[in-house]
Amino acid sequence: MAFAVDDGPLVLELVWVALILVVVGVWCWLVVLVLGDVIRRDSPGAAKASWTVFLVFFPYVGLLSYLATQGSGMVERRRAREAARPGPADQIAAAKRLLDSGAITAPEYEVLKRDVLCAEHHKRRPAQRPDHRT
Repeated sequence: MAFAVDDGPLVLELVWVALILVVVGVWCWLVVLVLGDVIRRDSPGAAKASWTVFLVFFPYVGLLSYLATQGSGMVERRRAREAARPGPADQIAAAKRLLDSGAITAPEYEVLKRDVLCAEHHKRRPAQRPDHRT
């Protein structure tokens, strides 16, 4: 479909709709992020319920006030969750305990160990660019 000279308003409408879709998408992402943080918080049930009701019935004010008052706490809680995840050494040690207890066989242990090491290698490996300076 070719655009004619008089299709200016159509193009502007498409740009406007695309902008609205992006804004709505970001808004939904923020709401899901905040609701997820409310659920994961170590606060009493009444505080969680209050924030949830506030976010549902007053979404704009609720979201902005939550980000203003709890934004730094969201970052700290995310860092704490990431630090609490078992590292590769912990995962290999757990697999070794399973091997020693007889729950898994030696080939299964090797597969688990290889998977952990490969996942860690791919996570830390810098992006490789082809060298065109030959």
